[in-house]
Amino acid sequence: SISLNGRPGVRVMINDKPMQVPMEVVVQMLDGMNAANLERIELITSPPSQYDAEGSGGIIHLVTKKDGGLGTNGSFGLIAGARWAEAIGGNFNIHHRNERFAFFGDYSISTSRNLHYYRAETSSSHNGIQQRVSAYSHRENFTVQQNASMGFEWNLNKNSSLSILLTGYRRNWNLDAQTDDIYQIGMDSTIQTSMLVEEKNLWQSVTASVAYQTKLNAKSKIGIGLDYLYYENDNPSTYNNVATYLKRSRREESKIHLSKSTPIRFLVAKMDYSYNISEALSFESGLKAVTSTLDNDVV
Repeated sequence: SISLNGRPGVRVMINDKPMQVPMEVVVQMLDGMNAANLERIELITSPPSQYDAEGSGGIIHLVTKKDGGLGTNGSFGLIAGARWAEAIGGNFNIHHRNERFAFFGDYSISTSRNLHYYRAETSSSHNGIQQRVSAYSHRENFTVQQNASMGFEWNLNKNSSLSILLTGYRRNWNLDAQTDDIYQIGMDSTIQTSMLVEEKNLWQSVTASVAYQTKLNAKSKIGIGLDYLYYENDNPSTYNNVATYLKRSRREESKIHLSKSTPIRFLVAKMDYSYNISEALSFESGLKAVTSTLDNDVV
């Protein structure tokens, strides 16, 4: 979870665009971002009225690098380390700007492996019969996370500008696990079960934004923006179960397959107007329309 000054309900924005997904997904996306691609982090503890009311705890605004100088430059980095196993990654960014046009792009990837294991032994006595349960689980997971963004800016004339922003995100989490249990109800009754687990959790998103801004005169300006956001979560899983009754030399097998797909779509249109009445007083107003769809298919 994320809190600001100890308060929950925090909104996270990237380049003025709110992230319209649950906080646990925001945490996953931030985990895959490379700090080398960030220019600054703004903490807005008292959001002005132009932001949605959901950010009651404040807003954390991430601004990626957009080099302000003329010319072309770029950088890349590599990351290598180890947790339970290897953790490697890399990042790349490039920027270009001239008098009327600017372009920037960045990409980062990270991979990591982790291990969770569980072991338990319990025993009890019922009507003079000793009962014992032994359980062991070995769970290995592998995560590949990628973040990418690309932006264009045009100065159409001295008063007007047009910008386009594209972003992409993909997090693929794979788990292979084996769980073994032994149930010994009595001296002549033992059941041994084994379950092989394959789980996948894929989160991916694409966003596209177009914004136009123009100065009507020396004191007023107007801005128009259109955002399209697409998120998808796929969670296919397979469970192979084998139960062996040792006394009766009997073996039973079963298989469970789960398929889950959740696409989410947002379309946001907005228009903002500002007027500087004086150096100490300004007036702002705006309109916003949002539509969203969510489908959840589980088999």
